[in-house]
Amino acid sequence: KAELFDTAMAAQAAVNQAKTNSKVSIARAITQIRIKANPETLKNFATVQGDVCAATKIENVELLADAGQAKDVFEISHIEYGPDLKATPSA
Repeated sequence: KAELFDTAMAAQAAVNQAKTNSKVSIARAITQIRIKANPETLKNFATVQGDVCAATKIENVELLADAGQAKDVFEISHIEYGPDLKATPSA
């Protein structure tokens, strides 16, 4: 369904933009994230959440409904990253 694809792409873009703004690799894992979106968007997101979390390496997500948000707009209000595996020296 095109609507679900649009929701998934908007969520992935918001997460990747947050990573870019934090100056971390797109490949870096996220241990915790808080995402705000309107209730209709969250309903659609529930269907694609597993795929989006796998693609963006999210371990734990907290979703907050905000009726004031536009459709398919995701606001990242909190994000915690896992260790930078590229910065870890190999044995």
